[in-house]
Amino acid sequence: FYLYFKDKSDLIEQLLFFKSAESMKAVMRRMHEQAGALTDMNACARAFITVYIDFLIDQKDVLVVIDKNISACMRYFPNFYDEEAKTLYTDIMNVFSRFGFDPEKLQKKIYIIIDMIGAVCSDAILFGHPYSIEDVREPLTEAAISILAGDPPAAGGILNA
Repeated sequence: FYLYFKDKSDLIEQLLFFKSAESMKAVMRRMHEQAGALTDMNACARAFITVYIDFLIDQKDVLVVIDKNISACMRYFPNFYDEEAKTLYTDIMNVFSRFGFDPEKLQKKIYIIIDMIGAVCSDAILFGHPYSIEDVREPLTEAAISILAGDPPAAGGILNA
């Protein structure tokens, strides 16, 4: 069993990586479906955050396994373990780039947002405390948009709700 893994910790880390990567691919697929209809940065940010939170709510069984480690797959970005993930990620980064964001800065911000939303949603969805998902969804969305807006696009746009 340990022919492929150094030890039990390595096995668990690889399992978390795989589950978080598969989860993130599902989120990227949903986002990709909406990409053509997004006309501004605010719509793009809200769509990504909505898709991500909805996925976590819909996939509670996956959330139980990965808990607050959904960003584990981000440790390996932009190196991908399969072509579908690479293509989806590139397409989504291009959608965000249409609005003037620097890809490197955007990647860091997306990492922060994924980790932040994953941690808060994990508690809210799995335990319902300290707040329910209904209580934190909008403030969490606004916080994530604020992170993106911290470095407004080169075109001078700002995210106005």
